[in-house]
Amino acid sequence: LLLLLLLLLLLLLLPRQTNAALSTEERGVLDLICNSLDPVDCPSSDFCVVDWVQCGGSPETVIEIDLSRKSLATEASLPPEITSLPNLRTLNIAFLGVNDLDDFLFQSTLLELNFAGNPLMTFPMTVLGASSLTSLNLAQTQISAVPMTINALSALNSLDLTSNTLSLFAPDESMLSLTELYLGDNQINSVAFLAHTPNLLKLNMKANALGDDNFSDICQGAPKLVELDVGYNAMITHVPASLSNLVSLQVLGLS
Repeated sequence: LLLLLLLLLLLLLLPRQTNAALSTEERGVLDLICNSLDPVDCPSSDFCVVDWVQCGGSPETVIEIDLSRKSLATEASLPPEITSLPNLRTLNIAFLGVNDLDDFLFQSTLLELNFAGNPLMTFPMTVLGASSLTSLNLAQTQISAVPMTINALSALNSLDLTSNTLSLFAPDESMLSLTELYLGDNQINSVAFLAHTPNLLKLNMKANALGDDNFSDICQGAPKLVELDVGYNAMITHVPASLSNLVSLQVLGLS
């Protein structure tokens, strides 16, 4: 019995050989990624223990990649093969310096994408292929327009478009799953989109081009709001009586 216990203890102390569980294709993609980083961040044996990869499942597979604290090597680019990882659920490349996602074929299995702080300039249309997406962050990406077909992301709960140069947000059909919408620090002067976002709980319209009529329209068109920020809109001069419609409101930003 003592010998058996010693053997069990020895097995527990042995290093995990997780890489062996990853498919050849997954290891190949991870090799491409780690060699594009500065400094190169390739593990000697086990990809699943590096800080930018999270594995899960049985057998283990890559479910999350977070490169938000990394840098790309000079003249290197993020390999589009990253989107071929079959079980990837979360991809975070915030502030990585990526400026083109045209070759990235995002799969329907993805749930969370964070592209904040990358100079994309235009909305990455390939994102619309990620039909199961629940969270999309495009803050500070220098985009000036969002396609009306954004509603194709029918499972989207949270959309962050903060600090861009948008003058309009206008999905052409309802986004019933959307509960959090962050549009602060843009140039938006209309809230007509509220007709297509009836279930909003959090809305940030700080530092746009809204006026008193827009504020009133929000109070009437988004009755489920729990958090609302309309601060730093110079043309908002007073709080409308219709604010009383927001019976669930807990947080109100006016400055």
